[in-house]
Amino acid sequence: MKKRYLKRENLWNAKVCSSHSCTWTTILNAREWVVSKLSYVIFEGKSINLWYDPWINRKSLMQRLGRISYDWGPPLDTTVSASLRNGKWTKLVRAPVDFDPIWEEIQHLEVGGRGEDILIWYPSKTGNLGLSEAWKAVRCRGTSFPWIKWIWQPIQTPKHSFCAWQAFHDKLSTLSRLQSKGLIQNSVCPLCSSDREDVDHLLLGCSYSRFIWSLLFRELLIRIAPPYNLAAFPHWLAFVRGQLLRSSMLQKFQKIKKLQNFLVCS
Repeated sequence: MKKRYLKRENLWNAKVCSSHSCTWTTILNAREWVVSKLSYVIFEGKSINLWYDPWINRKSLMQRLGRISYDWGPPLDTTVSASLRNGKWTKLVRAPVDFDPIWEEIQHLEVGGRGEDILIWYPSKTGNLGLSEAWKAVRCRGTSFPWIKWIWQPIQTPKHSFCAWQAFHDKLSTLSRLQSKGLIQNSVCPLCSSDREDVDHLLLGCSYSRFIWSLLFRELLIRIAPPYNLAAFPHWLAFVRGQLLRSSMLQKFQKIKKLQNFLVCS
């Protein structure tokens, strides 16, 4: 990648071109966001470019000056180590007067002494950047729902979890949804022929669905019927779960065995 895209440039000053790939363009466009979450810990300064790397409070020397002139000092490939003498800063850049406040800021930067320079990734607890930490930093977190924890569990069959997720987002291919897309003409439930087949009716409202629920309740000794819509289902489930947890250990064991037998027979 360096031979292809960074032949004579540094990552931080490389320009976006129309000939670049989509992946490389995205990387370059994300530099400002990445820099906001990075910080350099300077030791010997051998791995930090004096002009281009954002080592001065997350900004590069070129950004602070606005431009670079060849008569201002060392070459463009010079590292920060050239500006350090026995752990103290020495002024190498012969810039105009506007360099004085920058130089004062540089003198307040701490130097760690001997050792390799460290680049800290702030979103990580350890300071190291890994794939997991990078994903946590860039991902867009959506709205949290009360049913997420009991749907996505290691003991659940992935196929069942996905179907439940589709149901709560109203993404199941019910007859009413297919009719709204113009794929079918009739959306009446074929099981009871009394109402439109949407998610609420299919899983909770249909007489056939209520009969299946009643069989399950009989096995678990639950006397509280579920609601008729999925929006209220998580609250009902939490209430039922609380009742089961208040049962004795023997009763819970018996209910679990009955539930297992019921599911196997189904």
